[in-house]
Amino acid sequence: MVPDASESMRERRDFPDAWSDGYDAADATDPGYDGWLSQRLGWLSMALGLGALAAPRAVAQLTGLNGRHGLIRTVGAREMASGIGLLTMTAKTPWLWARVIGDAMDLAVLGLASGRGRARQRAVVSAVVVAAIAAADVFAAYRASRLEAED
Repeated sequence: MVPDASESMRERRDFPDAWSDGYDAADATDPGYDGWLSQRLGWLSMALGLGALAAPRAVAQLTGLNGRHGLIRTVGAREMASGIGLLTMTAKTPWLWARVIGDAMDLAVLGLASGRGRARQRAVVSAVVVAAIAAADVFAAYRASRLEAED
């Protein structure tokens, strides 16, 4: 039977409701969802870390942090460590909070970027991207902490 067209997706619960307090299988508080999100964030960390370690000059130029290759390599190593932790460890929560702390450090560095003109614009765009990723990290870390506290 085809569902009534007037029936909304929320009523049918076809997608996770991230802000709900309910605990059903379609909810983002489901442990399976937490594992899915943690895995995706782990792979994102691995990709960002590999890029920063393999091409620090390109990443520095792209982010408006010209000449800070050592800093970019350090950020890459931190991202790789977070990614490895998220992908291999059973306890994901500490690694998710490590990503949140790393995001805060990245935003601070980008906020202090001393470039002018194009470099400054790139730093601002990079900060917006990091802020969006940070939102996902905070969401995942909060949810993982909440699920852990309920166990």
